[in-house]
Amino acid sequence: MTRIITFAGPSLPKSPDLSWKLLLEQVQIRPPAQDGDVTAALDEKPEVLVLLDGYYFDGRDHLVPAVKPQELLLALNAGVQIIGAASMGAAYAAELSQFGVVGVGQVFDWFRAGILQGNDELIILHLPQEFGYQGITVAVVEVRYALQQLVGDRVLSSTNAQLLIQAIKAQPFTERSLDVILQLACSILDKTTSELLRLALASNSVKHSDAKLALQLACRL
Repeated sequence: MTRIITFAGPSLPKSPDLSWKLLLEQVQIRPPAQDGDVTAALDEKPEVLVLLDGYYFDGRDHLVPAVKPQELLLALNAGVQIIGAASMGAAYAAELSQFGVVGVGQVFDWFRAGILQGNDELIILHLPQEFGYQGITVAVVEVRYALQQLVGDRVLSSTNAQLLIQAIKAQPFTERSLDVILQLACSILDKTTSELLRLALASNSVKHSDAKLALQLACRL
């Protein structure tokens, strides 16, 4: 019996440290999930499924059928524990928590609190697996997380943080590159705060943090 199957891509670090490596040794990593992948995984009789990332688009901006909620419900009915976090998994966990999907992490908490209400802030363009799922654009949740830190450090007002989030969300998700985000930041914030935002984005990832929490929980289960 397979213990833990994890669907993940950009939510995993490209250069995992020792703590990450120890976690990853305990799970089977699959590419970001798309329609049918969860159902197919049930043939291996896993004990736990961890859903972090899922496809909406391929690398050429073509639509890819996403995982259906019915697949997760089918897995639950088969006795499989499901944990959702970080990206698509957090959205589904918030939607299906009443049925037994377990959500963890900041992104899940934002969904549960109603701060996030759709997938818009989760979606990024990224390179394929052979290039380590390197991001081409930046997820708005990553910016939201970095700004939350700056507000907490009292170097940025919550009003200006929200103005920047609104400006980024006004851009098509395909245009939300780091350069575009920093240009918008410079037009709303001062130069010093914009540089602090760049450093925060480079040093901390909410998706990585949430993914780690999900895998730690899966291993405990």
